Parts: sequence; C-alpha cells; structure tokens
Amino acid sequence: MSKARKYLWYGVLAVLVLAAGVKYFLPVREAPPPLEQELAVREIVVYITGAVAEQTLLRLEPDARLHDALEQAELLPEADISLLNPAQPLKDGQKIVVPFLPLPAAAESEDESGASPAPPASAAAPAPSRPATDGLININTATAEELTALPGVGPAIAGRIVQYREENGGFGLPEDLMNVSGIGPKTFAKFESRVTAGW
Repeated sequence: MSKARKYLWYGVLAVLVLAAGVKYFLPVREAPPPLEQELAVREIVVYITGAVAEQTLLRLEPDARLHDALEQAELLPEADISLLNPAQPLKDGQKIVVPFLPLPAAAESEDESGASPAPPASAAAPAPSRPATDGLININTATAEELTALPGVGPAIAGRIVQYREENGGFGLPEDLMNVSGIGPKTFAKFESRVTAGW
C-alpha cells in the first residue's frame, strides 16, 4: 500500500472517530412534551365533601392552597373551618372533608347523665321504619326521616348517618354507627336491638 493511500485511510478513520465522539458527548435534545401534558400541569383537580352544599370536583391552579378550594365551594352555615389550615398546599387528586360544627348541648343525643333530649312538643309521631328483617331498621337503606324513629336519634344525627353511609360505602356492622359524630356507646345501646346492617 502506498503512503498516499495509507494517509487517506488514516484521514477517514480520524473523521469517523471524531464524528462518533461528537455524537456521544453532545447532549441529545428531547422531544417537547405533548400539548396535553402541558395543559395538564396548569391545573389540579380536588374533591371536596362534608359541610358543603354540593360534594363536587374543583379545578384549581397547581400552586393552590386550601383557602382557594374553600372560596370556590359553597360552605354550609354549620361548617367548622376553624379545624382546617387555609394555608395547606393542595395536590392533584386530594380529598377535602369540611367538618361540621359540634352539636349544641341541647341537641346532643348523649350527655353525661345518659339521657336523650325530649322531642319537641310539636313533633309528629315517629315516621314508620323500613323493616329489613323482623321489623328492624336497615341502617344501610333507611332514609334520614326513618332513622329518627330510633331512640336518641334526631334529624341532625340522622343526617350524619346518611352522610357517613354515602362517604364510606355503608355500614358493615350496626356497631359502626358509633363512628358517626354524636353516637356514643350509651346512645347506641338504646337502639342496638332495633337496627340491622343487612342489605
């Protein structure tokens, strides 16, 4: 092989090595994100429930705080926002539960003496219950009005029973009623023999 041809091969080899090195060390430009992804990061979606007029989804800015969600929602008069932190950052898919104000002392179904409040003088006779088996009230299907037929359960607590049932998918056992605010062991004992959780 002549010297000229040998130098030519060396030149070609040097060009190939240089090209490979440039490709290896230079950063590779990534493809721009799709338009859908760019739009997705411009908002987050949260679910608000509890003491609000409507349990619904809210669309907020990515850097939204709890205060922004509460401003969009229609809070009920009995909402207790003192238990919430308005400065709390929110994230996509978060569930916000707005708590209710505590029941007034006169409306509590259970006090230190264990006595239940007397019904108003103008109150009508208890609404007929919806029997599940043997005349028991089914706490998974009864309406709020039907639940007021239970001793110590007024309209406020009956509403909370229905709300708890909707938010948690029903009651597995009658004892789960004690997870509802305003129902303690003494109150539950008054109607334990009159309820069932059967579907």
